[in-house]
Amino acid sequence: MAILTTDLVREVLNNMELDGNKASNIVRWKVYDNLSSIQRYLIRNLPLKEIDVAVKTTKFDLADGTNRIQWPDDWARFIRLMINYSAAITESVPGRLVREDKTGAMNNIDVTDYAPSQDYPQFERIENGFRFLPVPSAARANGGQLKYVQMPPNISSTQNSILRDDHRNLLVYGGTELCAAVDDYNLPLSSKYESLLNRELKGFWGENRDIIPRRPKNV
Repeated sequence: MAILTTDLVREVLNNMELDGNKASNIVRWKVYDNLSSIQRYLIRNLPLKEIDVAVKTTKFDLADGTNRIQWPDDWARFIRLMINYSAAITESVPGRLVREDKTGAMNNIDVTDYAPSQDYPQFERIENGFRFLPVPSAARANGGQLKYVQMPPNISSTQNSILRDDHRNLLVYGGTELCAAVDDYNLPLSSKYESLLNRELKGFWGENRDIIPRRPKNV
């Protein structure tokens, strides 16, 4: 069940002891921008099981001699890459899982133990996308499949949050944290809701995980 924007706005502004139904308050404290910022933060950082609504799978064609692919326009977070050099990927023909190379070993032909092959392909992230090896030697329709988290549309008067109702506190606490910091309006209140949000996040991440900073703020 989606969380209504009107409810989020009202709760954030009420936390600031402001009229949640007054349009000028929504604009003055950048409520839509800040709620959207917190939603993006949560989409990028919550465990995947919490944001399954934003998980998307898309296929792409392999082209002879081409091994660079751009992230989709709505890409937010990588999950999995599959490639099949000999057939189109289907439910019954899934292809090979492409391992991510974070060491540069896939570019070193002397490291034979880790050399990419069609049975064990590898990829590395590049600006705005990824590069994989081996390079295809033939075109293959639907030879690649990317699973990723998509970035949701910004929250607005006509666009509700896509997150589940049990994430309401995360959005309200985070929205209050950022809105109260606009023009240094009420920094103690911002810090209070920052702490509340961090405590709430621990319930999703576990006590041992460090909180990822929410920066930059829309101030």
